[in-house]
Amino acid sequence: MAGDTTVNFSEYTDAISTRWPLVVASTLIGAVLGFGLLSTRGTAYESVSRVEVQPLISEGDSPNLDVARQVNTTTERAIAISQRVAERAEQLIRASADLGITDFDDPAVETAAFSGDYVLSDEDKQRINNNREFVEVTIPNDTEILEFTASAGTAAKAQERAKSVAHAYLDFRRDNGLSGVNDARDRLVEREQELLSELTQLASDIAAAEAREDEARVQGLSYEDISKREELAGIGARLANIDAISVRAGTILDDADLPEAPSGLPVAAGPISGALLGLIAGIGFALVKNRSDDRVRDPRSELSGMGLNVFGSVPILSKGKEGRGIALFPVDDAGTEAYRRVQGGLLFDLDNADKSVVLVAGTTDGASATTVAANLAIAASRGGRRVLLVGADLRDATLHDRLGIKNTRGLSDVLLGEVSLTEAMVELPELPNLKVVTAGKIVRLPTSLLQGAGLGRVVSMAKANFDLVVFEAPPVLTVADAVDLGRFCEGAVLVVDPVVATRSDVADSVEQLRRVGTDVLGTILAERAGG
Repeated sequence: MAGDTTVNFSEYTDAISTRWPLVVASTLIGAVLGFGLLSTRGTAYESVSRVEVQPLISEGDSPNLDVARQVNTTTERAIAISQRVAERAEQLIRASADLGITDFDDPAVETAAFSGDYVLSDEDKQRINNNREFVEVTIPNDTEILEFTASAGTAAKAQERAKSVAHAYLDFRRDNGLSGVNDARDRLVEREQELLSELTQLASDIAAAEAREDEARVQGLSYEDISKREELAGIGARLANIDAISVRAGTILDDADLPEAPSGLPVAAGPISGALLGLIAGIGFALVKNRSDDRVRDPRSELSGMGLNVFGSVPILSKGKEGRGIALFPVDDAGTEAYRRVQGGLLFDLDNADKSVVLVAGTTDGASATTVAANLAIAASRGGRRVLLVGADLRDATLHDRLGIKNTRGLSDVLLGEVSLTEAMVELPELPNLKVVTAGKIVRLPTSLLQGAGLGRVVSMAKANFDLVVFEAPPVLTVADAVDLGRFCEGAVLVVDPVVATRSDVADSVEQLRRVGTDVLGTILAERAGG
């Protein structure tokens, strides 16, 4: 499954079933957080004012005025949410409250609000700045309309906020428009006075030139006089045009109705939505956890998916409960029956391939492989086959303890040439068809023994005299001994303990054995029994 990014439905169900505490905890946490977040927001009312923004100069337009002639709603929105408009709104609210007039368009309210009687302190301005987030200004698509949406803890406060900001925006915009018109008029009046003064001076200069009979000077001054009188006439026309101007900032379409009910989600929606999000997150976490967990969770399907034959599952007694002697499992025990079924499948494959020498090894857990190898050999001997069981873990021998026999001489002694294979064999009276060769003396570095020609001779001799030869080997990934042994065996069986085995361990073990030419016949699942 490494590198497989496809998620099947079965993976979701497996993630939930194996990691349900994580899913439940995530769901509960989501519900609590959802309830808490929605509760802290409190009950909120919303009120909306809608303003149609219009060009400031709507009548008697003059090209000489420095006033915007078209509506840019983006710019207008920036003005509407500005601090200056928010401060004007507060002044309108205070003046309205003092006068007892709720209509912000009332001239008395506007005059009082901006008369200087409601100057705001620095603390007021800071509070207003903090409260600006409670008024949102939006622009409906392809319109020249601003929507002022105000929220507050009470319906009256929400309505007051929406109305005051909308009116304050229009007042601010109207004042700016009038200011622009007045500035333009003042400039024209100033120029008019300059021209009148200049014409008076020209009249005096012309009279003096005529007295001197300076015709050329008189003619030049007359032309200048005519030009200034034409400019004066133009200024008069422009002043008339300005006086005809009507400044209209905009029109209020909806003046903030009083909201009848709180807006937003009901309180119950908090824990429900939070629980749903928590459930989704929990399943996601569980799925990621499952995918990152390399353990063999579904042994049969996962090992089969790796191309490995699964002969079956057999019980392994929990640590500290392993028995001594031949009857690791009683003859009539269910565990013995499980081994009988597994060895039947294994022998069938061996017979079909004309093979009789098999290596039994775990990936990283040697104890399971020792138990499985011993019970497989016992089951085959009880079935009538002549079996040789060889303890090939020369570093940490435990097979003799499992069978209740001595380890005075064994495989290491045979490979060292100190005894023959026959001399190293131990007979078990209860099982006449089974012979055992224990590991022998402990060898800390047995590599040279396992790689030498002596092991090949031992295998050949055993194969010639027995129907089945079972080598109990140390774990494949712990030391190289199992791989060295595998070179001389006709096939290998991997013992997989789902409690500790990982998919990468199994894959690495198979690869190492196959690299030296060992045929991996399949796997046996070791399931821990209670006693």
